[in-house]
Amino acid sequence: ATHNHLLIALHRAVLDWLREQRVSSIEPAGSSKAAQRAHRRVFDAIRSGDPDRAERAMVDHLDEVERYYWKARSASGRRAATPVVPKLGPSRTATSRRKAK
Repeated sequence: ATHNHLLIALHRAVLDWLREQRVSSIEPAGSSKAAQRAHRRVFDAIRSGDPDRAERAMVDHLDEVERYYWKARSASGRRAATPVVPKLGPSRTATSRRKAK
């Protein structure tokens, strides 16, 4: 367990939103199977030692989860929870980070 008070405070601040997001994003038909396939792609990329493929698979998975979340929210008529953590934009791949050093 961390003793980093900032990390603990951030975790507590987003915990409820993340819980609600996870529950909502598995409501649409097919979303659970899609998540399983996405997790497998991430795992396979990590296992093969390909950080760029793993990163891309994870980003694709998070984008897909976001689509399922908004689909569930609009279908239910519930007000969407406001994300606490903003999207940071496109990330640099592991390869481009290594080249920048």
